Amino acid sequence: MGRLFDLNNPFWNFMGKLVDVAWLNILWFVCCIPIITIGPSTTALYYVMLKLVKDEEGKLTRSFFHSFKQNFKQGMIIGCIMIAVGIFFGYDIYYYFQQKTTVGFVIAICLIGLTSVYVCMSMYIYPILARFDNTVKNLFRHTFLVSIRHLPKTILMVIITVAVTALQLFVPFLIVLGYGLAAFLNSYLLVGILEQYMPKEELPPTPEQLAEMGGVDPSMVTAMEDK
Repeated sequence: MGRLFDLNNPFWNFMGKLVDVAWLNILWFVCCIPIITIGPSTTALYYVMLKLVKDEEGKLTRSFFHSFKQNFKQGMIIGCIMIAVGIFFGYDIYYYFQQKTTVGFVIAICLIGLTSVYVCMSMYIYPILARFDNTVKNLFRHTFLVSIRHLPKTILMVIITVAVTALQLFVPFLIVLGYGLAAFLNSYLLVGILEQYMPKEELPPTPEQLAEMGGVDPSMVTAMEDK
């Protein structure tokens, strides 16, 4: 009975993390309000979530805004690109399906295929930005490579994100956890994936190591531990 009230037992640790997730979701939502700040806000969310799942989170609010400021420029550029591409795909798929022609149908199907790649990349672009220092061009390139190399886990993260979103429609009180819950659950998978690209020493990886990493460029493994 005494263990039930022990704040260090797994149940209370988990409940504490849910409270943290709720607070981070609020920070994320507020910082997303200008729309163009969705990128740096989501990057900051994953920056803290990746630490939270490893019990390294420290002070949540300070860590969130530390990442938000540090990745603001790149995050805003990436966020605007992702929003623009998402709108482009959404509008074009709708447009070509409305044509009700064979050509329009084929084009719409091709666009759905490209949208699938876009969705897979969206699972990684912000977590990678949160952990690695690189150019916007290389971040997109590496995101594509990582999402394909870890395709089963990528699909699982997409399913988790969709499921959490759908669940909130039927369980309204979960809205307080919002997108933060999906980011939290996905972070358990992301930690294992991203750690494979963290440098174990200062020396650059050998060609054999790069081959094992799926051809990822050495520049990707320039991780910012204190980022």
